[in-house]
Amino acid sequence: HAVSLRSYIALENGKALQYMDIYDQLFALLDLQYNYACNPDPLLTPFLQKLFESWNAYEEEACCSCIRELLQLLSPYRQYSWESVVLKSLSILLDALKKDRLLKSEEYDWLMQFHSVLPRELESVYASILYHYQYTLPHDRNQLRNLLTIFPMLSHPDSVKNCITYALHQTNLEHNDLPAWRQLQKFRKQEEHSGNWTALFDLYHWLCLISARIHVPAFEDLHRMCEKLLQEHTIKAERRITYYFNLSGVYHNQKEYEKEEYYLCLFLKNHTRQLLPFMFWYIHNQRLQGKGIEKVLAQSYDMRDCSERLQTLWGFFEILPHADAQTSQKYLMKRCLPLMNDLAVEFQIVFLHELQLLIPKTRNYKDLHLYINQLQL
Repeated sequence: HAVSLRSYIALENGKALQYMDIYDQLFALLDLQYNYACNPDPLLTPFLQKLFESWNAYEEEACCSCIRELLQLLSPYRQYSWESVVLKSLSILLDALKKDRLLKSEEYDWLMQFHSVLPRELESVYASILYHYQYTLPHDRNQLRNLLTIFPMLSHPDSVKNCITYALHQTNLEHNDLPAWRQLQKFRKQEEHSGNWTALFDLYHWLCLISARIHVPAFEDLHRMCEKLLQEHTIKAERRITYYFNLSGVYHNQKEYEKEEYYLCLFLKNHTRQLLPFMFWYIHNQRLQGKGIEKVLAQSYDMRDCSERLQTLWGFFEILPHADAQTSQKYLMKRCLPLMNDLAVEFQIVFLHELQLLIPKTRNYKDLHLYINQLQL
């Protein structure tokens, strides 16, 4: 049968075709075939399970080892349609883990197209990776909410890392702490005697943050438990510095700005890539303490590994030492404000404070009214 326009439209709408040979014709156009010869699933299952377990035990080397085994097992089947997708997804994951990097935008787009055909264990691993990419770079709130709808293992966590991602989403985006607290407690009980110290630290760390937000007495005990785990066990550096950053946020909310600065400095000392939005929080902290930011802005920073949206916002601070107040305020209103609607309220507050510092010099109070109204602050 010829592949008709009707068949293409049906495929685009997710409908099954009547004639199976049409699929073979379409695969042939891509130099692929369907694997009628054998089912590789039984070969893959033990390694996929080991990958899932290693990922949630924060064991990157074991993850890489599992991925290499899977690549070797699948390489004889690379001409087949499903197997080629799994091979590519594994190759992306291996490269990202080896280089300790975020996904590239084109990898993110490709994985969003094909994630649903991946084995469950691999899709579960990718769920938190895709969320982390979207949270760190584009930081589009609508897309982040969409990810929880697309990935059931995020909205109903199936593992420690997806539980942490769920807690991040509920606390930082939805400001909905109770469901996050319940999920974290559930996984904490599971991990208490597992010997998975980094996972346990991460769970206590998030419970500590939420306890501070909901103002329960447990904060001090949970904070002490985090510090105890840091002292007694080797906790992955990435999780340790995330803890420093998040703890700075706790002290920011409590208006203890000196403690916030202490933990922010610990974080920035160890975090050298994708510096935005962390530099925004540091500058804001200095402003709130009445400290100058000239020394901070006099240094040179490479922000090219951050999203274009965040680079545009950083442009405000780049011109601030050299431009007059009128020019700086115009940049904030014309370049920064249009980007703010899809960003978290914390960004909006940083730039509201900058606008409030400029207005006594420019006397343009209309912009303040416009800024507050547009963002509904």
